[in-house]
Amino acid sequence: MKLLLVEDNRSYAETLREQLLKFTTPTEVLLAESRDSAMSLLKDHFFDLVVLDLEIPTVDGAFDLEVEHGHEVFYCARSYAPGTPIYILTGSEPDAFLRGLAKQGQSVDLWGDGTLVPTVAYHLKEDGDQLIAEIQEIASRIAITDAIRINIGAQVIELKPEQKRAIKVFTRANGGSSCRLKKLGGLSDAIVLKISVMDQAGRVRCECVGKLGLASHVNKEIVAYNAEVKHLRLGAFAPVLSFNDQGLRGFAAIFYVLADEHTDTFFQLVLTNPEAAIDVLTRIRAALARWSDSRSVTLVPIKEIRRHILSDENFQKIITTHDLERLLVLEEKNIEISEACIHGDLHGGNILVNSDYVPVLIDFGDVGAGYTCLDPITLELSLIFHPDARINGLAAQLESSSESWLDLNVYGKGSPLYPIIKYCREWAYDVAPHDESVLSMAYLFVLKQLKYETVPADVLIKILNGILERLEDRI
Repeated sequence: MKLLLVEDNRSYAETLREQLLKFTTPTEVLLAESRDSAMSLLKDHFFDLVVLDLEIPTVDGAFDLEVEHGHEVFYCARSYAPGTPIYILTGSEPDAFLRGLAKQGQSVDLWGDGTLVPTVAYHLKEDGDQLIAEIQEIASRIAITDAIRINIGAQVIELKPEQKRAIKVFTRANGGSSCRLKKLGGLSDAIVLKISVMDQAGRVRCECVGKLGLASHVNKEIVAYNAEVKHLRLGAFAPVLSFNDQGLRGFAAIFYVLADEHTDTFFQLVLTNPEAAIDVLTRIRAALARWSDSRSVTLVPIKEIRRHILSDENFQKIITTHDLERLLVLEEKNIEISEACIHGDLHGGNILVNSDYVPVLIDFGDVGAGYTCLDPITLELSLIFHPDARINGLAAQLESSSESWLDLNVYGKGSPLYPIIKYCREWAYDVAPHDESVLSMAYLFVLKQLKYETVPADVLIKILNGILERLEDRI
């Protein structure tokens, strides 16, 4: 357990810390003697518990003791570490204000043992023994959760302390003593994992897909799931099993039920059995039809469409770096395009497939209003752009003909990937009002890839130039 003790009385703080360090379970205590030092530690460290004396100075050693400084620390802790228990120390019976602070808390199962913990409470300083006993009981419960083993095998999976805690809490809550992870994907601030919860005998109790990252990112996903995803046909998506954004220092985790051994991504299926991929694509398209069938057509400037995909700052940087000033003229053109709810990030890693080639969709952080042809274009181009496709060799099958991306008589012809490319391309045209809509979306999606370093710029420029010549000729 890691505890932050905010107390300017050095003698009282040291006495309390000595008692805490005597626990049989490992306990780390960081001491802050002022508002500023406490807020600095809260921003930089993950804590299991905050013990806070409200009457503290602004900086270490100062004499400007005020309860308002402790209030600032309280709200800082609530902001940076939502759900982390805060024990407020008081020298007398709590007044109305203190009781009001306590009411801001809630009762949460923070450590996966089924016990609800108040996230805000107050303790009299004179009842130090009672405080120590309560913290010791908490430390022992946290120790059980922390003892859960996370197994990653030969993979390289980098997890932050908050992400490890979320996985261990989930594992314990589902009756496991260890878990096995398999990385499925993820962004810089979020990681997507397949999680197998194991009992003491090594038997699998449950399997799920977990997405773990900053709460600002993961919270968008649970909102999108409740608003849109759960209205899709049952079986097309992985249902939510649990969601946790408490006691994780601004991180959050969402866990989806994973049934029927969905062990492969679409990328892996295409690599090992491309013939089966068309059936999977047919199922995915049918699953998303409930969204795309409700599409509406609007006339919008290409600039507005581009801003949904690529920011002005990144756009200008790409133009300057790659000498693409011709795009400024294109920005002012208007185009008709279909809008509806879309997945928004439908690459091959976000489709899981079981042994019967039944797919489920995962990762709903970008679900929402968008352009209907973006999903099939994203899926097709992920075969050449996505890092997983480049690592496993799929992209290498397409790069030699990338200059002819628009011409399906050339691009990918003779490759096992060709039927997949053709299906996705036809899907894109089917859900768009006309050819120029698809060309515009493809142009913008390819342009966006220039902000990354995963695809050689020369490959991207070849594809981009071909699309631009056709698009500029038509609008």
